[in-house]
Amino acid sequence: MKTILVNYGIKKEIMAALGCTYPTIKTALNYKSDTALSSKIREAALNKGGCLVESINN
Repeated sequence: MKTILVNYGIKKEIMAALGCTYPTIKTALNYKSDTALSSKIREAALNKGGCLVESINN
């Protein structure tokens, strides 16, 4: 499972810049959607210092 970690302030900036809602941000950062908007959200989060985390299950 992959996710991008960013603080709430960055999420608010992305919401304002892209005109989307918090659930949309959360879904995109948790890789539960694969749309053009989700890709933009993930790119913005990484550009603003977000950290990509991948869990490894044994």
